[in-house]
Amino acid sequence: MARGKGLYKRGNVYWLRYADSEGKMHYESSGSEVYYVASDLLATRRNEVKDGKLPIKYQQHTFFGLADEYIKIMNYQRAFKSKRTIIKHLREHFGDIKLKDFNTKIVEEFKIKLMSARKPATVNRHLATLSHMFSKAEQWEMVDQDINKKVKNVKPLYEDNQRLRFLTVEECKDLINAASDSIKPIIIIGINTGLRRSNVLSLSWDNIDFENNIISIKTSKSNTVINMPMNDIVKQTLMNIPRIKDQNHLFSGIGGRVRKTVCDAFDKACKKAGLKDVTFHTLRHTFGSTLAIQGTDIITIKELMHHKTIKVTMRYMHLQPSQKTQAITNLNNIFKNLPTIQSTVQV
Repeated sequence: MARGKGLYKRGNVYWLRYADSEGKMHYESSGSEVYYVASDLLATRRNEVKDGKLPIKYQQHTFFGLADEYIKIMNYQRAFKSKRTIIKHLREHFGDIKLKDFNTKIVEEFKIKLMSARKPATVNRHLATLSHMFSKAEQWEMVDQDINKKVKNVKPLYEDNQRLRFLTVEECKDLINAASDSIKPIIIIGINTGLRRSNVLSLSWDNIDFENNIISIKTSKSNTVINMPMNDIVKQTLMNIPRIKDQNHLFSGIGGRVRKTVCDAFDKACKKAGLKDVTFHTLRHTFGSTLAIQGTDIITIKELMHHKTIKVTMRYMHLQPSQKTQAITNLNNIFKNLPTIQSTVQV
């Protein structure tokens, strides 16, 4: 809470608010938690405005400061857990570099460093987060428009989303057989529903409708309620899970709380089964790919996987190479009685 006109707090740090000679409001961090230090800086800025000088902006804003401010709003974003890790990497690399010193070359060098150890998708997530941070920095008057443009000049990498790793039927069998009893039902449900890991782990008995063979769940990604049909395999798996008294969650961790991860147990099962380049999300790709291979139409796959746009679902369509040929072949039966051109031989 502000203790004087033109001063307010963000966290423990005092910020200044003052108008320039044209009436435009400026917001600037004092960089201090001490009130009188911020008050003296505000008085200096106001004197500069009276003397007709432009306010000295941006000179003390560092990437550390931007990261601290950005992380406060990040908690309200959908993917805040993964973004928090990305921001940690960005802080380690850029440190206390002043925002006014950022340029395209600095960001390009960071991109090249990431490319040597990270996949294109991961590199792009880092660049997207950095770009959004500087967009906010411009809004907060921590950096000017030119610096923001220089950061955004760095182009993302091409992501080959068509190459999807999915499991064959034999690989599914090997994985399930290699899994421990605690995660075996989780894997079976993942393969047969295509639900994301967080959705599977957060399942409660309230979500299961055995009478209508429906799983109702609120998705963590789109924040909507979905109804997922369950086949006999899923139904039998769920019915075999022991129900603990006074515990609503199907898969509980320490202290009866929702189980957050299965990474270690899943990786151990993959290693035992001899599977490489497999994550839990591979089970979701296996679900979509298998539907495509057996000829399921794209709209049905989109609805079952709860994709927002058809573009995401199209990645599975290359697994249906015979459909185009079959569609053309079917025209033979429709147009078979139309007149045809007889072949002629020219001498």
